[in-house]
Amino acid sequence: MSQSLVSSLSHRKEDLKGTPRPMGELENHRLPDVIKGPLCRRGNATTVASSIFGACQNSDPWEDEMSSHENGVQRSFVNTEAVVLGILLGGLLTGYAGWAFFTEQHLLHSAVEETLWTAFYLTFLVGYVEFSYPTLFTKRPRLAIFTLCFVAGHISLFFDSFAVILLFSTLVFTSLSRSKSPAYNAFSVKSVAAFNALTVGGAFYLGELWGLPYYISSGFDFPVSGLPLLLVLTPYCILTSLYAARSFPIKVEPVKFDREQLIKAIEFATFLVLLIWTHSPFLCMGLLLLYSAVHGKTQILMRNGLHEIQEGAAAALGLILAALIIQQIPGTEEWVAAHVQGPWILVLAAVSSPFAGAMIPGANNPHQFYVNLSWIMLGAPLFVSSSLVAIVVFKEQLAFSDLPRWMQRLPWITKRGFAQEAEAYTLLMIPLTIGLAVFMFIGNYFDIFAKGLVWLQR
Repeated sequence: MSQSLVSSLSHRKEDLKGTPRPMGELENHRLPDVIKGPLCRRGNATTVASSIFGACQNSDPWEDEMSSHENGVQRSFVNTEAVVLGILLGGLLTGYAGWAFFTEQHLLHSAVEETLWTAFYLTFLVGYVEFSYPTLFTKRPRLAIFTLCFVAGHISLFFDSFAVILLFSTLVFTSLSRSKSPAYNAFSVKSVAAFNALTVGGAFYLGELWGLPYYISSGFDFPVSGLPLLLVLTPYCILTSLYAARSFPIKVEPVKFDREQLIKAIEFATFLVLLIWTHSPFLCMGLLLLYSAVHGKTQILMRNGLHEIQEGAAAALGLILAALIIQQIPGTEEWVAAHVQGPWILVLAAVSSPFAGAMIPGANNPHQFYVNLSWIMLGAPLFVSSSLVAIVVFKEQLAFSDLPRWMQRLPWITKRGFAQEAEAYTLLMIPLTIGLAVFMFIGNYFDIFAKGLVWLQR
């Protein structure tokens, strides 16, 4: 029986791939001019990474088909997850949280607690939608790079940056004929886009996990509260995007935006508006579970939501939970309020921006709110550990020959013969952060943000 099964599988594989190639030929199959997903290194060699997990492999329809069966996730209305999680749990959550919403009962009693459950809901929503990162003007490489970096910042107003940065792993970069260091250029473009995502996203109270608790604790958790920051962040995002397009020539392969992607965008917008209206993550999560059950996608919701937690949100959620626990220690909030001020907020955010956002006490006035938010924003992109998700994307090595000359001259890199993406990321972030600090200083010094909020609230 096992021999017949092996025989049938072999015939099936031949049907999918045509004439099978020898194993040695498969192993030596390389695509040197294409950089797909994260750059995976073994010594100084670069191989093609074709999955969001960063695994180094070649695309194979046989393997894709087998992996889809191994996942065991199918669209079906009648299954255990749909009945227990989608209908039963979703119905109970919707009923109880709906009753609390309409009777004005409070299910959450602190800003950090609300942040934790809101972040949990947004994580599963992002996983359910499965939105692909949009690429535009791909026939004009420099314009495509500019658009990619600019969109990264402003799409993070609605998607948390951990989701946006993870989506960078699905992008495909192709070397231009005159490009000397395609691997470094692709890395640099993703780094600049990540910087934009981590900073511009803070201009909306639901945009960043590092900003959400501070918005809530300060009483600024309404849609227009952070929008005045765009008066400074958008022009600076334009400058960083122009810098990436000018300095790092690389070609971005097009990503198809079809009817399915449009439907996913509408689904995401609907559930996001629902959260903004109700301020009830429990009610929104219940409705999302019911919606997934009706569409036979509860298993997909669970699988993708847990994947998002594993790949980027787990550490951020853990730090928010840690902040919730630490705040229960008597005297903690008073000590933080007295000692963590000004530049020390930046230091704490550089260590962990979600933790800093949860621990910094709320502001008493708009000016103080924007100043403290600026400090957190400046610390968020400095290190891969500052935002946590960057650890997932920027975790490989860059060959010495791929590095620019100024980086090759650094003693520790010269001695080692390669650079870790994590350290190259920080070296790129430092000048970008200094430039943003100048812009934010001007905005706060002239009170542009507070005046803009007054104008928006007229």
